[in-house]
Amino acid sequence: MSPSPGGHVGLTGAESPSGRGAHGPLHSVAKWPHGHTPLSRTLTVSESLVGLLREYNDIFAWSHDEMPGIPLTLATHRLAVDATFKPVKQKRRHFNTKQNALVQEEVDKLLKARFITES
Repeated sequence: MSPSPGGHVGLTGAESPSGRGAHGPLHSVAKWPHGHTPLSRTLTVSESLVGLLREYNDIFAWSHDEMPGIPLTLATHRLAVDATFKPVKQKRRHFNTKQNALVQEEVDKLLKARFITES
């Protein structure tokens, strides 16, 4: 694991979510729908980070259901378009039946969690 210039930590090619990293076994911080958060045991910050994450595990949202609605004061997305221009209607994108079902399921999930609204 090596921090990027922006300070983000990610897995390098030698470390994988398989349970073994380049520097030894990995910690599993919490159980959540997408697996576990791997951290190498030999990193100096690792133990304190794992302890912190476990101590405050209840304040993290691990799914959409755990954080319904994002306050507009926190995050709002707006398109920077000139109101004098006429909107261009895009043609409908066609997917196969299976993909349509997956797209609709994800949209329904985001609508239910109030992450998105119909415009």
